[in-house]
Amino acid sequence: MPESPERQLWRHVLYAVFFDLESASEHNFQNRVFAERWVGNYPSRDFRMVCDLAGLDPELVHAQFKKLQMADSFSTDEPAARTNMLCGVTD
Repeated sequence: MPESPERQLWRHVLYAVFFDLESASEHNFQNRVFAERWVGNYPSRDFRMVCDLAGLDPELVHAQFKKLQMADSFSTDEPAARTNMLCGVTD
């Protein structure tokens, strides 16, 4: 069964946050700061709602985002690997 357009929309919101967090460019600095603040130290009610609407586990997504925040750089440029990290898929 294909995903609903609404679920796809909310997943894209999370993908945007993910890409903002991984960006090291000065051009994207403001977006990264905003994304870091939105992710926060603990999943907020808004964060949980977006994850729920995206059909993803908020605790898992938050943990992955926090790992990304702590890393100086992301080790791969492959979109599939990025998506797997966001969704908690391991090889």
